[in-house]
Amino acid sequence: MDRKGGFILWFILLTVLVGITSFLYILEKDETLQMVLLVILIILGLFGSIVLWFEYMYAPSIIRRDLKVINKLLLKESPSSLQAQYLHIYDHYLKLSEKQKANFYGRIAKVREQLEEQMKAEKNLQELLNNASKGNLAVLQREYETASALLQKLPAKVKEMYAAPVAQLRDALEKGT
Repeated sequence: MDRKGGFILWFILLTVLVGITSFLYILEKDETLQMVLLVILIILGLFGSIVLWFEYMYAPSIIRRDLKVINKLLLKESPSSLQAQYLHIYDHYLKLSEKQKANFYGRIAKVREQLEEQMKAEKNLQELLNNASKGNLAVLQREYETASALLQKLPAKVKEMYAAPVAQLRDALEKGT
């Protein structure tokens, strides 16, 4: 079972236990049994708080959850829009102990490398399109091939931005100007 399913199962189980214990507390007339049920309710409440803390406030849990999100978005969103999210992950990473950092270093480094590669490809494509020559056919052919290769490295939203200028470069190449 994945982590999210496990959390939901724990949450449902705790809710049912708190509900049953609360119901029994209300129905019970014996004061000693009411005290026992009240202590059980307090323990269940504390346990539920600990589970919630580990799921939503514990730095490794936050990093795991955010890495899943950013990895899904790497192929769709522009790298500049993901920078803040990466910095948020890295900020939590810095709070970890050295042992915990070792568990996340590879995944965080991979995300950083992918972001840097996409940003570099976008910058190179932008410079290439800005400086596209209009004359020599061989140079134009090389620029188009480079632009096409760089375009393939970019996420979907950035591809949409640069698809038209690359198509214009291809059209110019086909016309032979």
